[in-house]
Amino acid sequence: MHLVLPGLVDLPRTETAAAVIYQVNEGAGLAIYPLVPLPAELDVWGRQVVGGNTPERVRVLAVKEEETDLGWPVTIALSELVDPVTGNVTELRLHMLFRFLEFGGIAILKALSQPAFDHAFEFIQPLVNHARPDFHGDHVPALAMVWSGM
Repeated sequence: MHLVLPGLVDLPRTETAAAVIYQVNEGAGLAIYPLVPLPAELDVWGRQVVGGNTPERVRVLAVKEEETDLGWPVTIALSELVDPVTGNVTELRLHMLFRFLEFGGIAILKALSQPAFDHAFEFIQPLVNHARPDFHGDHVPALAMVWSGM
């Protein structure tokens, strides 16, 4: 089961054990992670996703709630990763946390410079509205899918 953002198929991509990473431009990549069961505490999940392994280095700039064209809720968080010694920004990030029934999808745009981020953001912004879940996989997300196709 995974998150689908249409329009990425022509981009170079790398598959890791954790995510599929699309190279949007020379300085920016978009990582898309498999769907996971949503936890009971969505705000804690959001903080863990945005903070990652080094929450003390993350400066959150903005958070907003949106919906896709099909009405799926998505939380969008803009943040910076800051060098703890110099205070310089080392990475610009945009986290998108989608909620599909009882599953969550995560896409993270990371860029090394503001121009690379701006270019990548311009490219992916219209795609976010068309994000959808693909529930194919080993788990059955809804009982109705057991009977589909019969």
